[in-house]
Amino acid sequence: MRSFLSTRMGQSTSDDMENNNNNSLTTAGADIIPTVNTKKGLIAVREAWPEFRNCSGAERSNRLYLEIQYAAMMDGQDIPKESLVLMAREVGVAMMDGPASGLTYPEIRTAIRRGAAGEYGDWYRLNVRTVMAWLNSFIEDNKATYREIQRMRDKERVASMGEWYLEKVRAHAEEMLRRSGDKSDNA
Repeated sequence: MRSFLSTRMGQSTSDDMENNNNNSLTTAGADIIPTVNTKKGLIAVREAWPEFRNCSGAERSNRLYLEIQYAAMMDGQDIPKESLVLMAREVGVAMMDGPASGLTYPEIRTAIRRGAAGEYGDWYRLNVRTVMAWLNSFIEDNKATYREIQRMRDKERVASMGEWYLEKVRAHAEEMLRRSGDKSDNA
């Protein structure tokens, strides 16, 4: 618990640094993930962070472990590390089968912290179903913003396709002019 609290305070212990590899669950660098509290912040996060489904399995488990550990700590629960690790893996598997796989780490962090704070209703046990309910509530709360982000991406895609198409038309027109110029030179 000491390393968890010390990194929360912005300090890292030597144990954190020694154990900071892809196979261990550590807290070093955990605070570089922001929480998302505004629509503008959500849009920025969606652009800057990869979706959960596009990250490695070890990274997914590690990040989920940290957030689930935080929720347990905030509720005063003393859950063994092995149980938290198993819960993080199971939440990761459950997320991959649904819309939560499209969330970014800042969104996951925000959803779990809001859920732990009771913003998505009272909760009595920290388990996979509780965490998934928090994630689904976060998605439901932000559906309008997600639709707006999708519309913006679609507009960008259409605009880039329009530019590509115009470039092709220009190239074709230049080729036709060049050919017509070649024919008049030969005549």
